[in-house]
Amino acid sequence: TKGTTTFVSYLFNLEPIEAKKGKYQSKYWTKLSDLMRKKNYPSNWLHLYIRDDLLPSAKKARKLIQRFNSSKNTNEVHVSLSSFLTFSVIYSSIKDWIKVLKSNKIVSKKIKTTSSHLWPLFKKDYEKSIYGISAISNILDFNLFEKAMTELPEQNRGCYLQENIGWEFGFISCWKSAGHKENLIGFPSSTVAYWDLRRFFDPRIYFQKGSCNLPLPNFVGVNGKITKNIYIDGGYPEADLIELESLRYLYLKEFNIDRSNKHKDNKEKVVLVVGDYLYENVYKQLTLLQKAQKYIDESIYYILKPHPACKLDIKDFPGITGEVSNQPLDDLMKICNLVYSSLITSAAVDAYCVGIPVITFLDGNTLNVSPLRGVEGVYFVCSARDLGNAINSVRKMRESDKVMDYFYLDLGLHR
Repeated sequence: TKGTTTFVSYLFNLEPIEAKKGKYQSKYWTKLSDLMRKKNYPSNWLHLYIRDDLLPSAKKARKLIQRFNSSKNTNEVHVSLSSFLTFSVIYSSIKDWIKVLKSNKIVSKKIKTTSSHLWPLFKKDYEKSIYGISAISNILDFNLFEKAMTELPEQNRGCYLQENIGWEFGFISCWKSAGHKENLIGFPSSTVAYWDLRRFFDPRIYFQKGSCNLPLPNFVGVNGKITKNIYIDGGYPEADLIELESLRYLYLKEFNIDRSNKHKDNKEKVVLVVGDYLYENVYKQLTLLQKAQKYIDESIYYILKPHPACKLDIKDFPGITGEVSNQPLDDLMKICNLVYSSLITSAAVDAYCVGIPVITFLDGNTLNVSPLRGVEGVYFVCSARDLGNAINSVRKMRESDKVMDYFYLDLGLHR
């Protein structure tokens, strides 16, 4: 590779039409890829493969990566993290796991003592991270990153999708130990919820210097004012935050709602139901909608858009008239009058930004982790009567086509 910029991303959420042409186009990075190709800018892409409908097997993923690399119209080099697997990597991973297991007695005793009455709350998670699948998975990822980063020529900058999950800390550590430039950006591509504690740490961590400190990127690329304020309120040093375009949501800038709402001959109000990846949560959300039918004054046609990881059948919920659709969210938003969302889905933000009223389900057992928490004009409901009244009260869309000032959305990508 001639590239001195590396992106770490998921081989997932690709544009199917472009993939069939052998062109890498990700819904995470959208117009950035086109801009770099236009400027003939060389780049490296290290992918974490996730099985989906487009790439149901590792064999198909390998073939697609080969097609990406054979393209004559790009300076991109694509590789999967798993391709660095060797017997020595497996051996090193087993050795590391044995070290972790040996340290468990001392570490668990210390954590149990210092955490006092909080210990039962995270004892199960702790045990998974020492003995379970997540333990060996993270250790293997670390060793794979270590091999990948040492084989990579010195890089001037790096960028990865930030959620603050296990593999990211291993990657950061390997990036720095391999001697690449201290210009590594963690990029939260989606929304950041107020209660998402993966994003925040004790503020003292940000100012500690030492070999055993938590591996953190040099910068976090915030994609909007709301996200930036959440990080600052959480104690993150403002100097380590940089403002970047919200690539994933750029389409909102050019989004136009079809005000005629031509669906089912325009006789019914259309409600788009968006759920999250846990069937248990979606089941509660739709059960409440079933119970709310007796409080709704007019005929409603429901379009259920499930998360890719959660299969739904509308027949399982009698009384809800409509269909299940896997069409892109932006297409479905053009024909709906309102959105009924689960608590954690970021699709609620898409709808709100383009002027569609949003009703969000609260199950009463969890914190309000909605990215629209505290935003004026959003309905939060936890009873069937409240849901029915909310649907009745939404007579028309908000009289605004302007994108809410939630994200940084400059189509020229000046950030």
